[in-house]
Amino acid sequence: MTMDSTGSSFPPLLSPPTAALEGAALPSKTCRDCSTLKLLTAFGRHRNTADRCSPYCRVCYSARVRKWRKEHPEAQEKIQRKYLMRRKLRSIASE
Repeated sequence: MTMDSTGSSFPPLLSPPTAALEGAALPSKTCRDCSTLKLLTAFGRHRNTADRCSPYCRVCYSARVRKWRKEHPEAQEKIQRKYLMRRKLRSIASE
């Protein structure tokens, strides 16, 4: 331990963990829709890709789903009916 200008004999403060990561490359990916480079945490999971992340960021994916639902109301209604029927059958079976 060395003495600093204040006369303290405490060891120097450790740098915060983020300082150690400044030069390190963080895992990132480019969104296929908006072409923006983002951290992998901005992407949802997708089991069929090599990096296990969706090709679209969460924001773009959400916008794509909203657009599809608006353009295909009959298909969305069919999917919703099927989902509700499965939930109803599951609740009846568990009673």
